[in-house]
Amino acid sequence: MSLSGQQIEQLQGALLDAFPDKSSLEQMLSFKLNKNLDTLVEGDASLGTIVFDLIKSANAEGWIQDLICAALLSKPRNSKLNEIARTILCSSSNNTLSLDNILSKDCWQEKYEEKWSLGEGIYTTVSLAINKELSKKVVLKKFHNAGLKDKFAKSIETAFEISTLPNFIIIYDYNISTEPYYVMQYIEGGESLRTYFEENIKLSFKNVLDIILDIGHAMIKARQKAVSPYYLNIKPSKIMIYNKKESFISAFNLCVHLEKKEIFSELDRLWNKDKERLREELAYLLPDKFSSHGVTKQADQYMLGLLAYELITRKIPPSIKNIGNIDDDSKWILLKAGITQGEAFQKISFDNNDVDPEFPGEIKDIILKMTELDPSKRFSNLEEALEIIETYSRFQDTIKTIRLVKESFIRCLRNKKLKKNNNDSSKSNDDPSANKGETSFFESFYDKFRSDPRVDEKFQHFNNLGEKFREKHYKIVERTILVLLWYYEEEKIFNSENIFPIDEKMNFLESIVEAHNNINVSKELFDSFKNALIENVTEYDDKCTEEIHKDLISNAWKKVLEPGFEYIKSKFK
Repeated sequence: MSLSGQQIEQLQGALLDAFPDKSSLEQMLSFKLNKNLDTLVEGDASLGTIVFDLIKSANAEGWIQDLICAALLSKPRNSKLNEIARTILCSSSNNTLSLDNILSKDCWQEKYEEKWSLGEGIYTTVSLAINKELSKKVVLKKFHNAGLKDKFAKSIETAFEISTLPNFIIIYDYNISTEPYYVMQYIEGGESLRTYFEENIKLSFKNVLDIILDIGHAMIKARQKAVSPYYLNIKPSKIMIYNKKESFISAFNLCVHLEKKEIFSELDRLWNKDKERLREELAYLLPDKFSSHGVTKQADQYMLGLLAYELITRKIPPSIKNIGNIDDDSKWILLKAGITQGEAFQKISFDNNDVDPEFPGEIKDIILKMTELDPSKRFSNLEEALEIIETYSRFQDTIKTIRLVKESFIRCLRNKKLKKNNNDSSKSNDDPSANKGETSFFESFYDKFRSDPRVDEKFQHFNNLGEKFREKHYKIVERTILVLLWYYEEEKIFNSENIFPIDEKMNFLESIVEAHNNINVSKELFDSFKNALIENVTEYDDKCTEEIHKDLISNAWKKVLEPGFEYIKSKFK
């Protein structure tokens, strides 16, 4: 068959309505017709020109009917494509096609050879299959709930649209007529995130942050592309991890379109069949769907926050009260009633015993804010939350170094060392009477600092001053150390990000420079200060008893102190 000029114009309008960007058009041609758009038309033209040239090629080469059928099978609910199919295909005098015939032809048995079962989902049976034409492994998911067929159609169309975005499992093909199914990318060597948890496969802090960020950005792109309010089904059983680095999420989410009654019907099926799987489904329920707030753009950050919680703790999020107590029929009924009324949902919290110390407390605070039950208390959008998490990801070495030094400093200040009476050589070091009280961290530091004759000369008056003055001076030194830590953090994070310009008048280290500028102090003495401080830390920090910890902690102190001291020394001639 061949189209007239008017029919070409009508088909162009229908295709532009059904496939609003080049990627969705490429997807349809590749998956339905095994054709490459770039070899058919000029890629740099506008979408309208690309579609027009595509129709002309198909019309001239004799596969225009295949193009219309493929487009209709990809977008069976698009009214313009339905009208085109009726007016061009079904009403042609030499054509016996009907819409039902077109849609029913797309059964999976014609194109795929089922190999073996991969399990069963809530709504689908899952198999490994082979694409007969391409001899390629795929995942075949057959939908088995006829009562939710319309909801399946809505969900799979949206999923098909967004599945070509980065970090999504690609949906190659689907059918919503007689035997609904969809076909997905098979990720060779990939494991579900749930398998990682069950088999206790270790994920580093960096791995965890990368997964959170990759999935978060994928959610943002999906929301930008999806027409209606949409949140993703990102529970661990639906996420594939490849080589601990790449994460892939399923774009299909039937729950977003289900009514409460339909949700509970599916949960009941799981209660009778797989209670462990049910616990995951319950934990990842969206409370907004059961409250007066309704589903808004804050929904996706709640779902990501739950996932982040489980990534950090390796535990199902405690988002539902009594989630572990659902074996009894009466308790299950009570729990469902609580969910319906919104009373079963609870704010999650972290047990410090479940969290690796490698994860900073600030990350936990971000997750808690993302998972607030009231959407208005969450971040204004997911982008805001990810921006903060990205800062921790980008500067995790700096943040870990700062935290290591701060924790070391706290241990040093808490610790006391016994002072020896070196004048009485007749008494052994083990004799309690040889001890003359306890030496604080700063007393010991000044002993070391003043061992440099150039320093001792400047501190002769220090011997004649009272205890109160010395304690006051120690407080000033303590604040100075904290300022040096702050300066390192500012230099490494804020300045590198150009968050705000640093005015030297506002720089806290200026006060240290001014205090020493008029007393003829050479800049070399600041090196003596730094070296004495680090030496003292290795004595007062209990974790420095082992050589490996001693090296780690002393190197961290050197790294943190260096920028501040270099700044101070640059102000001296």
